[in-house]
Amino acid sequence: MNEISNQWDDLTEMFDPREKNPHVDDNRMVAAPVLMRMIPAQGTGLDFGCGTGWLAAELSQAGYTMEAMNLGPKMLEVARQRFSEHLRLIQGGVEELSQGAPLDFIVAMMVLQFLCTSELEQFAQNAASRVRRGGVLAFATHTHEYLDFAAGQKDMPFEKGKIDLGSGPITIHARTADDYTEIFSTSGWQLTQAQRVAVTEEFHRKHPGAEPLDAPDKFLVMGFQMI
Repeated sequence: MNEISNQWDDLTEMFDPREKNPHVDDNRMVAAPVLMRMIPAQGTGLDFGCGTGWLAAELSQAGYTMEAMNLGPKMLEVARQRFSEHLRLIQGGVEELSQGAPLDFIVAMMVLQFLCTSELEQFAQNAASRVRRGGVLAFATHTHEYLDFAAGQKDMPFEKGKIDLGSGPITIHARTADDYTEIFSTSGWQLTQAQRVAVTEEFHRKHPGAEPLDAPDKFLVMGFQMI
């Protein structure tokens, strides 16, 4: 397990979905509903970088057969304690993604922006090897405009190219939709949808002050199909 994975594991309590936490709720309330509209209506999927497992569990409850993969064992243990009866849990990362039975889709919630270019290229290749022809890859990241905005705010945990939620600075890569499309197209993925998503009024009501009201669209949610 690498240093970055250890840093995320140190944040396990912060990302426990049982807590009222804006770091979970912005993903769950804002990005996830858009991402879930990009996947097939049924089938078998894998949540890559599942963290504490909440997204895979919600998809399981919606009728999908789900695997959930995470490199850090502490977050995976939370997922095991809460959701093991609904999910097949796997400790692994980009290298392990290619191992296993064929899938109808892969989802990745706020993970791919932490992969360097070579890792992202390998992810695209390994995801392509797992997903059936016609299958889907859907993911959410921060928009590059949001990252630029947040890096200039003193009360936000960002600086240029870094995020620090309390376990030390972690590199974060600001990419555009065109950047992702160029990388994924080389592995046979075809872009089907790309949507920018702003933080909702519902989120602001639940977590007042957690996000600046003048922030640009926070999330980029993209869907690709294996051709």
